[in-house]
Amino acid sequence: MKIIVFGAGAIGSIYAAKLAAHHDVTIIGRAAHVDAIKRDGLHIRGREELKVRLKAATEIEQIEPSTLILLTSKVHDNRAAALTIADQVRHDTLILCVQNGLRSEEIVRQVLDNRCVVLRAITQFGAIFAGPGLIDLKVTGETLIERHERSEELAALLTKSGLETRISE
Repeated sequence: MKIIVFGAGAIGSIYAAKLAAHHDVTIIGRAAHVDAIKRDGLHIRGREELKVRLKAATEIEQIEPSTLILLTSKVHDNRAAALTIADQVRHDTLILCVQNGLRSEEIVRQVLDNRCVVLRAITQFGAIFAGPGLIDLKVTGETLIERHERSEELAALLTKSGLETRISE
């Protein structure tokens, strides 16, 4: 499955690094972080030690069929993020808003006007952006996904990659 992690801060980087072991992942972030990942890989330290090579870019150039997008920006950036991909989303695009804020998915749904499935996920991971290409993982936790017909599939995908996931009630 093609996966785009849109928001390469601490949390987005953790999810991208874990998912890259089993999937074709591209992480979207700021230039200094992207350049470091391209040059040296993405290094996770702290609760786990992990160094991965994955695709990195500063913007989404194309959304391919059946792409999963993990939106991992800060909730207050959701509107701007959704606007940058509004012309590219497809009916088979699935967006999972992996954030620590409530109603984050509603912002994205409003901007995208129901042109694709947008789901909420709450992350219980804690990490610090230590510098370009370097993330300090402080706390591992669960990901909680809202109930939807695609939730089981997403939970299995994330859990297989080491991101323990369950469906919230």
